[in-house]
Amino acid sequence: MLYAKILRSPVAHARIKKIDVEKANDLPGVSCVITYKDAPRVLFNGSGTPIVKDLFKDEYILDDKVRFMGDKVAAVAAVDNDTAEEALKLIEIEYEELPAIFDPEKAMQPSASKIHRAEHNILAHVKNEWGDIDEGFKEADYVFKGRYETPRQAHCSLEPHACVAHYNRVSGELTAWTTTHAPFVAQRNLSEILDIPINKVRVITTAIGGAFGGKNEVILEPLCALLSKRSSAPVKLVLSRNEEFIGTRTRHPCTVTLKTGVKRDGTITARKIEIILNTGAYSSHGPYVAMAMSSREIGLYKSQNLRFDGYCVYTNTPVSGAFRGYGNPQQTFAVESQLDEIAERLGLDPLELRIKNGIRSGDVNPGTRLKIDSCGLQECMMQGAERVAWRRKRMMARTQSGTKRRGLGMACGLHCSGAYPYKPECSSAIVTVNPDGTARLFVGAVDLGQGSSTILAQIVAEELGIGLNQVSVTSGDTAVVPFDQGVYASRTTYVSGTATLLAAREVKMQILEKASKLLDIDEKYLQVKNEQVTRKGSEEGISISKVISESRYSQKDGTIIIGKASFQPLKNAPYFGAQFAEVEVDTETGQVTILKLVSAQDVGKAINPMLVEGQMEGMMHMSMGYALTEDLVIGENGRVLNPNFTDYKILHASDMPDMESIIVEPGESSGPFGAKGLAEGGLVPTAPAIVNAIFNAVGVRINEIPLTSEKMLKGLRKQKNEYKE
Repeated sequence: MLYAKILRSPVAHARIKKIDVEKANDLPGVSCVITYKDAPRVLFNGSGTPIVKDLFKDEYILDDKVRFMGDKVAAVAAVDNDTAEEALKLIEIEYEELPAIFDPEKAMQPSASKIHRAEHNILAHVKNEWGDIDEGFKEADYVFKGRYETPRQAHCSLEPHACVAHYNRVSGELTAWTTTHAPFVAQRNLSEILDIPINKVRVITTAIGGAFGGKNEVILEPLCALLSKRSSAPVKLVLSRNEEFIGTRTRHPCTVTLKTGVKRDGTITARKIEIILNTGAYSSHGPYVAMAMSSREIGLYKSQNLRFDGYCVYTNTPVSGAFRGYGNPQQTFAVESQLDEIAERLGLDPLELRIKNGIRSGDVNPGTRLKIDSCGLQECMMQGAERVAWRRKRMMARTQSGTKRRGLGMACGLHCSGAYPYKPECSSAIVTVNPDGTARLFVGAVDLGQGSSTILAQIVAEELGIGLNQVSVTSGDTAVVPFDQGVYASRTTYVSGTATLLAAREVKMQILEKASKLLDIDEKYLQVKNEQVTRKGSEEGISISKVISESRYSQKDGTIIIGKASFQPLKNAPYFGAQFAEVEVDTETGQVTILKLVSAQDVGKAINPMLVEGQMEGMMHMSMGYALTEDLVIGENGRVLNPNFTDYKILHASDMPDMESIIVEPGESSGPFGAKGLAEGGLVPTAPAIVNAIFNAVGVRINEIPLTSEKMLKGLRKQKNEYKE
């Protein structure tokens, strides 16, 4: 096996005038060096989203133009990592530097330098509108305006991106072992980019040390596979921690301009939203993040009149892509912050304002035009408020003195269970059973550490009436398991889980049919329970293992019991949540300390309550960092200034507050055993809940996160008219 390293651009925007790899090729131990001259000229987009415009395909494996500091220039495969690193230093390059632009609002100007072949840097302009926005603002007694800014957050998975690729010249087959949560997306991309028939491409997902959306598209796989194809050997490529920060994907930095009209009683009459997403040097998921923001995520509160304009903009910065929440945290920060501003101005309780305007079961989400069948939003708000003693503590905040002030804030959110109706959803599953009564599930959905394999196994065990330890799961191998779109959009339990349930149900029907013949009892009177097939209301019957053995080895009507199913939802089951934050602000230093977080989440039905609580706590941790400390900082020349765990500040265990998770279970008829999604919505409202709590504590509102001590102190001094630029 060979080991690969990537040469990255030292400049933010340039053409490669000359590149000489002769010295690198001559270094002992080097197998091959590749540049844009050796790579196929096939444009691609590594995301799993169907590309509706060729414009969104804007990346080559290697190109003669670099678009951000850290962009791929060349790659080396050698006998070991040290040799590959040495070879990179021997590659001689001459750049023709081009004007670089890092601010998306400046990049939108007609005079801005063009980063791609398109006529301007606005990659996509996404619109959505309903009602009469002008009439809605005329009906308003008050109109509120605000501008809100959110940072570039890094995924910070403990395991870096890694891939081993092996192209077999004899068979023409390519196998890639990779840390992806969308193996079939990787398979399709590798087939198209390298012109290999898809039946000759096998992708195997290895154990993944965290992903959070950052391993949802191909980043290393095409380059690694090309090196293997050129060298006729397996090639291993693992990113360094520095490369993880600069060369993968981040959350989109975002600016939201929000205008809301309300009546005196707090009824929302109109809302106008403009967002600018900095997608960086390549499109990745950018247009689809804007699309998500334009639809499902603006339906949390009732408004008859709304206009949304979302701009996805190229800049010469690292690429933004899919990140847990998919645009929702950015927009929710603005909406939930402004709701508190409205409540303060109108003299209303922020909780009551949300209860008044919040969507309910039976309503139609105006963004998606889909009916909401189950909604636990009101219950989430009420249970959370009770746990934090909402009204008492809010009143106490106004009577404080001293340098340390405490406050209580809240915010709400919703998220989707899958991407329908804006992306075709399809998952499939196969369930087989063995003569000893055990079962195996073959499913395309990959376990990222969130425990999805456990939940899918639980679904099979529940449906077949067997123990969880009797179900094994095989996933993440495109040559073995049936198709699945991937793990994203909180879809695994809802979509892949339903496919799993249908496949298990088919197995149960076959077991009942066979048992009916063996017991000479009509199958409508039979049940599967505790590893037995019995008459309903009776404990006597026949073991499942015997039914399967009789079926498999019968001399008269031998058959294999196997279930298979595909599922494509024709609706979406959004899940809802409310979060409450209690904070302490040191008015002398600007230090913000989170004392308590309470998260109430409507999950439909908790198939595994312990995993639900683990997800909720993990989301609170990630979103606390988003609110207070995390920001991948870009310098004036486009260099990432903090690409390491020393300077990029994620929160430690010692930073975590008292956390409480409340599971709300209204049930969802379209989900397996009533379940919805979960794994993203709990981080959506955290940042605004914290910012709202800070305002309750000290009366200072800051509309830009992360809310560092420096920003807090600046805001406090402005409040006292002590701040000077």
